[in-house]
Amino acid sequence: MRKIKTARRKLTLDTPFVRPVKENWYEVWSASGVVLGHGDAEAAAELVVANLPPGRGPAVPGTADDLGGAEPGVAPDPARR
Repeated sequence: MRKIKTARRKLTLDTPFVRPVKENWYEVWSASGVVLGHGDAEAAAELVVANLPPGRGPAVPGTADDLGGAEPGVAPDPARR
């Protein structure tokens, strides 16, 4: 297991979130508290991505500093680390 260090915690209140219901079964909720659907991990992730606010995309590896000036949705350049 890899330990992840986060220098700054940035929370967002406008994206969907996932709640585990039972083993390998999840509920996906909108930021406003509406259930968007249920499913396994893959289906839940697809629901989250499909319901992201405009201008948002899936997570990319790296830190905020790594991404400085990068275009949204583009993975950071590993050479900059």
